[in-house]
Amino acid sequence: MIRAALSWGYKALPKRLVWRAVWLKSPKFNVGVAGVLFDGVGRVLLVDHVFRQTYPWGLPSGWIEPGETAAEALVREVREETGLTCEVAGLLAFESGFQSRCTVVLVGRCSGVPGAPSLETKGAAFFEPTELPDGLLPASRVAVERAVLARKSGLEVTGGPWLDGPLGDRRA
Repeated sequence: MIRAALSWGYKALPKRLVWRAVWLKSPKFNVGVAGVLFDGVGRVLLVDHVFRQTYPWGLPSGWIEPGETAAEALVREVREETGLTCEVAGLLAFESGFQSRCTVVLVGRCSGVPGAPSLETKGAAFFEPTELPDGLLPASRVAVERAVLARKSGLEVTGGPWLDGPLGDRRA
């Protein structure tokens, strides 16, 4: 009986109203992005964050803003936190399970010298993957290790159409 009513409502009601009801009923998540970015000699870019006390060092990261792809968000965050431009190569991991947060971890390349600190950072630097700083966020350490292992094993992490934007019209 309930299934029949839901089925009827889904077919009879305007799609906008159906999607609004689904959105209201669904759990909400914050979606972030982080990047394991290597320079030309294999060092990884890390940022010394202002607001993190226990683990101040971590990957460049931030929240994905409405309308942004994960790659666009990472490029923006890297520019804001370090002054550098980066090139995203592909997806390394998708993490969830911590509170109501999901994080898209991307891998890519970056070059140059990190600029002046920002409101969010005390500084940034490139590190050898075998000489990561004390105070590095454990999740960042794991991401760096995964990216290094992928590079050493010859696994090429490449993107797909999702890096450039939506896969098409999402209106069903």
